[in-house]
Amino acid sequence: MIVPARFDTDRLCVRPLGDTTPDMDAVAGIASPSVTRHLPDRLQVRPGDRPDPHEWLTQLEVKNAVSAISDETGLVGFLTLHERDRRSVMIGYLFGERVWGRGFATELLIGLLASFEAEAWQGTLTGGVVPENAASARVLLKCGFARAAADGDGVTFYERQLGGVAGRGGD
Repeated sequence: MIVPARFDTDRLCVRPLGDTTPDMDAVAGIASPSVTRHLPDRLQVRPGDRPDPHEWLTQLEVKNAVSAISDETGLVGFLTLHERDRRSVMIGYLFGERVWGRGFATELLIGLLASFEAEAWQGTLTGGVVPENAASARVLLKCGFARAAADGDGVTFYERQLGGVAGRGGD
């Protein structure tokens, strides 16, 4: 079973959601229509909606191991890991609009890859991107992911193979 990520980068602190008490105002700021528009329907926030931040986080955790992403100002986003099988993990990340364009997604993925490699995890990391989110596709490519396939819903998947001798998460 996959466990939430825990690592630090130069500017980011990534901790399991269960180890933190997120500021619900910050969660509400992240769970905005522009940030969530590329997420599954159950996680999207429509213009004019005011979702309950506790309920939104609960929905985020339904199928994912969730980590909070913070910088020196506080909560800036979330990282999700979904174990498809023992050697295949789907990754997702979202950042509040106030930190877009600062290189945090690239820094996050570099840190995530380093944490998987430090544990000698062996398998495939996959990220899915909708056509409207070209910036996320560029981040994945910059971090060594390769375009793998597209599904019928227009999502393009990018994969990165990692080698090693042990699995992440435990039995």
